[in-house]
Amino acid sequence: MQNYQVLRSTLEGIFGAAVGFSSDEARSNLLRDLEHQPFRDALSAEMTHALADPALPWQRLLDECNVACFDNDDQARLFVVDRILKPVNSLSKSSEQP
Repeated sequence: MQNYQVLRSTLEGIFGAAVGFSSDEARSNLLRDLEHQPFRDALSAEMTHALADPALPWQRLLDECNVACFDNDDQARLFVVDRILKPVNSLSKSSEQP
């Protein structure tokens, strides 16, 4: 299994329970970090690979990053898509527009 260091760092540092951000604070911090193009590109690339990786145990990944406990991999994967991939994609699209 690949390490997905940028994804792990994002999960732990923004969405991790130890950080203590509310949902709105986490989203604001992620959006601020995504303004940095190299970070956005790295996270986007890792997300592409992670979502295509059938061996990635999403439930365990989010548990290891102290994000939350999910009942199954589908719920954990959906959390990552909603909270990380959608903002990444929306900023990537807006930065491509003239």
